[in-house]
Amino acid sequence: MGGGGFLKSMVDSIRSNRDLVHKRQSLKDIYRQSEAKNAGTPDPKDVTELLKIHRSRLQKDNQRSRLRSRIFILATLIILVFVTILLTSAPGPVEHMRYEAKKIEPLQEHFITYYHTLSTSEKMREDFFNSGSIAAETLYKNEKKHQNSVSYYETGEQFRSALYFYDTLVIDLYLYKDGDTIKDMPEIDFNTISHIKLTHDTLNISFDMLEGKILPGSYTESKLIEQQNQ
Repeated sequence: MGGGGFLKSMVDSIRSNRDLVHKRQSLKDIYRQSEAKNAGTPDPKDVTELLKIHRSRLQKDNQRSRLRSRIFILATLIILVFVTILLTSAPGPVEHMRYEAKKIEPLQEHFITYYHTLSTSEKMREDFFNSGSIAAETLYKNEKKHQNSVSYYETGEQFRSALYFYDTLVIDLYLYKDGDTIKDMPEIDFNTISHIKLTHDTLNISFDMLEGKILPGSYTESKLIEQQNQ
């Protein structure tokens, strides 16, 4: 009887332990329950970290945006400065129809001269022969010869091309009617009439000149053979 009671007690103990084992949760079950419980209430530490990352991204985006804006403004200013320099330094093509012309007294009655206003600081001077053909064109800036000055033969060919810098002659070039360069052009006083004699190929050439322009009616040329026969 005592032995039977002991066996019964052992069986009951085993059954009790078995029930406890079935009721005990594994670590996996506990983790899943924790996730389900915290699904609607995120960890404050995680939220704080996400906010930091978001702010950092916004700061970087703002910095990039400001940098792009500064580069665009700087590039625009550079382009404007460059265009302004080009517009103020380059004389550009002359358009006679837009001139404001004012006739002045003829230069010692050798030429008929006009000044054409180009801007507040620039004007173009044009000298004409009495026959009506153009004798010279000179650009002025602030009342001084500046940049190009060109003069012509009375028959229309280019005679002289000069470059000035505020009344200072930088370089000039003289041409025969056929376009060859006059290499033996003598030094002359621009303010007085000079009589020039030249020999070119088979020609003797002479003319009177004042201020880089050939005086009307003064140009003559003759063949060397004709002069020798005379």
